[in-house]
Amino acid sequence: GQMDSYAVLQNGGVEELEVEVPSGSIRLVSRLTIAANQETSFLIDWNLHKGLNDPVGHPGLFLRPALRIIDMAQSGTLNGTVAMPLVLAASCANDLNLDIGNSVYIYAATGVAPDDFDAADPEPLATTAVTQNQTGEYVYETVLSPGLYTVAFTCQAMNDLPDTSEVIAFVQPQAAAIVGGQTTTINFVAPGGN
Repeated sequence: GQMDSYAVLQNGGVEELEVEVPSGSIRLVSRLTIAANQETSFLIDWNLHKGLNDPVGHPGLFLRPALRIIDMAQSGTLNGTVAMPLVLAASCANDLNLDIGNSVYIYAATGVAPDDFDAADPEPLATTAVTQNQTGEYVYETVLSPGLYTVAFTCQAMNDLPDTSEVIAFVQPQAAAIVGGQTTTINFVAPGGN
């Protein structure tokens, strides 16, 4: 039969496997408010780091609902840079040639001690890839609902399996306040310098 879904691997290959939702349906668990006679725009963010699984012994991929809904009329932007020494550290589990393995993890409160995806709190609300831009800097950017967050960088994101606890080293957890219509910049600096 013809497959109507597939996954493109990080190394550029295509996983010719069916992608299925085990529960058979997707439900949005948070409320949406839509005003009458006004244009409304929502971003539904599906975190594939948590949601896309390759179960052992199953000839395909499972896509589990791990949805985040953002009202774009009220959203703010989080962005920043990551200093080169942080992605070159000996402890890193990343692939700079493929530009993968570097991520900023975002938690839905300030003062959170960062933890990996493992079905135990604190779970990341979101993650966003840190990638190299055209001038060689490592940068990230994402959209968030207004609120207070903890953000932290890791160069070991490739080691983070979604259902089990791994020891992932996080660098420089910082508080971020997101305000609608504004950009908040959080940079991760080189140890002992800028």
